Amino acid sequence: MSSHSNYRLLVHETNNRTAEGSDTRCFKFGQGMYSKGYWFKEDPLEYTIPLLVLQITLSFLASRAFYFLLRPLKQPKFVCNVLGGIVLGPSGLGRNAAFIEKLFPSKETLMMNTIATIAALLFVFLTAIKMDIGLMIKTGKKATSIGVACLLFPFSVFTILFVLLHKYLYALPQGPFLFFVSASFSVTCFPVLAYSLDELNLLTSELGQLAMSSAMTNDLVGWCFLALAILVTQKHPSYSLWAILSLAALITFSVYVLRPLIVRIIKKTPVGRPVDQTHVVTILTGSLFMAFISDMIGATSVDGPLILGLIIPDGPPLGDTLVEKTELMISHFLMPIFYLAVGVNTNFSALRDWTSIGLFFLIITVGCLAKLVGVLLASLHFGLSLGHALSLGLIMNIRGVIELITYLHWRAHEFADEEAFTIVVLSVVTVTAIVTPLIEILRRPPTKLGGIQMRWRTIQSTPITGEFRILTCLRNDVSVQTIITILEALNPTEESSLCAYVIHHVNFIGRAVPMLIPQGKKKKTSKLTGSDHIMGAFENYSENSYGRVTIQAFLMMAPYKTMHETICRFAQEKLIPLILLPYHENQEIYGRDATILREFNTNIQAHAPCTVGFLLDRGLPIQMSCTNFTYHVVVLFFGGADDRESLAFGTRMSSHPRVRITLLRFRDKNDDQSDKQLDDALIGEFKQKNTDNACVVYHELIVDDAEKGLMEAVQSLEHAYNLVMVGRRRLSSSKLFNEETVRLVETAKLGIVGERLASATYVGSSVSVLVVQHCGDIHCTTNTN
Repeated sequence: MSSHSNYRLLVHETNNRTAEGSDTRCFKFGQGMYSKGYWFKEDPLEYTIPLLVLQITLSFLASRAFYFLLRPLKQPKFVCNVLGGIVLGPSGLGRNAAFIEKLFPSKETLMMNTIATIAALLFVFLTAIKMDIGLMIKTGKKATSIGVACLLFPFSVFTILFVLLHKYLYALPQGPFLFFVSASFSVTCFPVLAYSLDELNLLTSELGQLAMSSAMTNDLVGWCFLALAILVTQKHPSYSLWAILSLAALITFSVYVLRPLIVRIIKKTPVGRPVDQTHVVTILTGSLFMAFISDMIGATSVDGPLILGLIIPDGPPLGDTLVEKTELMISHFLMPIFYLAVGVNTNFSALRDWTSIGLFFLIITVGCLAKLVGVLLASLHFGLSLGHALSLGLIMNIRGVIELITYLHWRAHEFADEEAFTIVVLSVVTVTAIVTPLIEILRRPPTKLGGIQMRWRTIQSTPITGEFRILTCLRNDVSVQTIITILEALNPTEESSLCAYVIHHVNFIGRAVPMLIPQGKKKKTSKLTGSDHIMGAFENYSENSYGRVTIQAFLMMAPYKTMHETICRFAQEKLIPLILLPYHENQEIYGRDATILREFNTNIQAHAPCTVGFLLDRGLPIQMSCTNFTYHVVVLFFGGADDRESLAFGTRMSSHPRVRITLLRFRDKNDDQSDKQLDDALIGEFKQKNTDNACVVYHELIVDDAEKGLMEAVQSLEHAYNLVMVGRRRLSSSKLFNEETVRLVETAKLGIVGERLASATYVGSSVSVLVVQHCGDIHCTTNTN
């Protein structure tokens, strides 16, 4: 053989397409990797690399085109990606012989299938890293019952129907194939569900977490089907026994040898530092080696990466790093080749016996309905509302990438011919294309799973006496001292106690399920994420406060894009009237997280079931002691729901003997606000409550231009006050401000006044600003629809 790169190799291809015999062809293979180009009279599509690049590009463009067309119909990315692959295969453009021979020549199919297999293996490994194996073991009675019901109901129905009707299914292989189909449509794969719920924005919802827990139970039973599959696929009983024992040995070795080594790597990584690049590359390579081992011992090549991914601790530093460095490449670059491979193997022209195909689809429909009924009965038994039970049943019917990987494995091992493969792929796509829009349609305003409608809470609606609850969410310790000072200014006493829920949130990219961990239950995690310093400050304040202060500390681990859902649900469950958040403006302190944190604040602002306060911390630490503690607060009141919430918060502070409150009310000469009576009533209550309070001062300013009046009023704020409080205020009702000002801050997160106060032009750099938003500005309208 020649040593040159463009060597020729003759390969024989045999296609069993006729009853008379086989069609054998010879073609040249290995024409070369790179083309010199058309200028040298060479066709780039005759060479591996140019052809592969074109295949990836066309697959990406096709899937994006379908997503653009079908997204209005609420179709998921999975369906669009598969349809993009199918339209490029022999069922679509590939019906043109010239197109299929040019873009998918038989000599290059091996390269495409190899990359598709590697993409699928890495995808399974990546999704397994996001899984919490501990949560799989600790699923509650409700999730366990639902998970078992959604497996046994459909599997029983599938088994009975296939036993009774198998002789009419001429288009499908008999025997093990029908058993595999029953198991495939009965099991709900956890990685598939996590991917789909993330796309539906249900991953962190109460319903989504119940579905995930149920799928984990379902998946555990699915491993039993894996053992049965190994028994069926081996030709001799002794081979089956050795295959199962080898798989058990691989799992044992992974848990008791590989996992301790991985944990050791994590422990040696300094807190806040990324994992060494060598370890990341070694583990990624190890996932492919595990695929080789699992395939060699008689299991499937998917099992090895799945086992390795499950034993890797999720979250930082290792799991987070692996996901962050590989997810984009795998999901958007390699996986299009996988969907293309599925499309090339799907051939509508291979469908012949439409009677048996129709009967098969009818069986699939009945089986999916049985799954829905099983979930529905189990859910209603545990008190879920009918709407949530129906949604959960539909969610558990979602199919995805894992099923396609399984079907390609069947095709490679000749458990399914071309016609059978096409039928099951169409079944998966059809089921997912139907249930996903139905899930979106069944979405309702936020409710508890038991059917109780969420109620919105405010500071004004919370009695002065009794326990006042505040939820604060912190990324680091930058604003800890100022928040503690505000808590102390609320004057906690035995009659009016204070309960602060402190959440240290950490961006865990490598998690499929969010975790809210009470402080102290996972000391190792707390030390790893740096929570000790933050929580220690609040606990120290609670122990040394002269009032009754309770601190409930939590560690929140989830991706920032969905973290707000868990936090808002937590606020609803704990009946919290105020969420207090630092406003992350300092790029030097927060680095590249500043933008992400501002988006996190925006999500809280849009979905919170209560009042939200944004703290722009620019003040100096206040000495906390009984004799030296003093705090000067000014409340700027322009009118409206947000300003009333700000004043209600200031009213609570006015009872503290060492807190000075100044209320500045701005009024227009021709004020005709619809809620003026509410403003006057609250101002009256504030003045009456503090009639004999020498620490409270009230000023009323009649102005024509609030912009000018505001500037004049706050000229001396820097040296006179520690905190400025103001409502965010809805822009549509801002009659005190000129149109130009309103237009300039239409997208301002802090509102018109808040943005002006945040500017150094107004208050310099030593006065903190608290901007308050009433939950009714967003939610009241939503709640009534």
